[in-house]
Amino acid sequence: MIVPNQDFGGAFFDTHLTVNDPEGKVSLYTDNTLYYSFQAPEPAEDARPKLKITASAGEASSHMFASADTEYGKMSCPCFDYRGISRNGNLLSHTLTYTDEAAALRDLTALTLEWSGIVTTASEGICTVIVEVSGFGKGMDGKFTYYFYKSLASTEICYFRASPASACPGETITLEWKVNNVNAGYILPGGYDIFAEGTQSSSSCQVPMPSGSTSFFLYASGSQQSVYREVQVFTPVPVISLLLEGRRASWECHYAARYELAENGVYTQEKAADSRTLQEDTLTIAIRCTGDPVSEEEKRLVLPGSNILFIKYIHSYLAHKVIAVRWKLPKGRTAVVKIWDTSCYTVSCLPDGIWEYPYAPGINVTAELIVDPGTPQALDFRL
Repeated sequence: MIVPNQDFGGAFFDTHLTVNDPEGKVSLYTDNTLYYSFQAPEPAEDARPKLKITASAGEASSHMFASADTEYGKMSCPCFDYRGISRNGNLLSHTLTYTDEAAALRDLTALTLEWSGIVTTASEGICTVIVEVSGFGKGMDGKFTYYFYKSLASTEICYFRASPASACPGETITLEWKVNNVNAGYILPGGYDIFAEGTQSSSSCQVPMPSGSTSFFLYASGSQQSVYREVQVFTPVPVISLLLEGRRASWECHYAARYELAENGVYTQEKAADSRTLQEDTLTIAIRCTGDPVSEEEKRLVLPGSNILFIKYIHSYLAHKVIAVRWKLPKGRTAVVKIWDTSCYTVSCLPDGIWEYPYAPGINVTAELIVDPGTPQALDFRL
């Protein structure tokens, strides 16, 4: 609620003040900025207009500041010089005087005074501020009372972010945050204390990307409430690029912790990117990339010169897996594709296609490709 003087025309834009918890961390206090707008008449010749704004400090809820407060703010206003603050008992007075270098004010010039850096730990309630105007004359001088409502600042997480936006388990993530009116805070997973390096409003830390989780949580608590915020880091799924040229295999894999290659079902650990010449009796090749929480595997038929494409993909997740089969035969040849899981059934009789289905993790699935079934040149392959 404000009670402006109708002749002077002054008013505060906002009459709400945020007060901080005196038991909280001083470095995490919230400050206030107030704006006071008024119509200033042209001063009389040789007059020195002055603005005096007075608040009070004490333990009662009627005071703007608590007795222990020290940050009373500073003021600035066009055409006026700020002369500082004086104290008389529990009264705190800011004074501004008309500057000698100011251009002459035109009658009823609109001016805005900024009162910034107000930090208070006073009790919640209603307080008063008195604006005293002198030196203008013309019936504009006087004292004007304004009322402000004070409420306790919220425990606040201004921001909580992670970079980079994607990472694999074990890679370094930088977490950044800013908090206000917080007494304690920690980050999960990991239990990192946000004040471990000292109490400050904004800070950061570096942590490893955890296994089995794509989120970080910041929990912050004040005297009267607790808040939290989540930030997600995308975990990319493993990517496999496998190229067969005759009996030469080249591969490049990304976003996994372990890479394995198999010839005819015998797996050995390999580099993420490499190449090798396959053994003469190799009929199948497989690349397995183990990630967290997703793993990828690609099994491929090796028949140089036949132009027969037969690939099985295994996408493994935490609670299920997806099996996909891709096949393509040369023009004029026929095919039957079967799937063996808990039973056996035909999924396609086309020479070119894709099949996909989700399964529980423990179910073994075999894909069978029969080329030119029912003929003497029939071929049967299983992955």
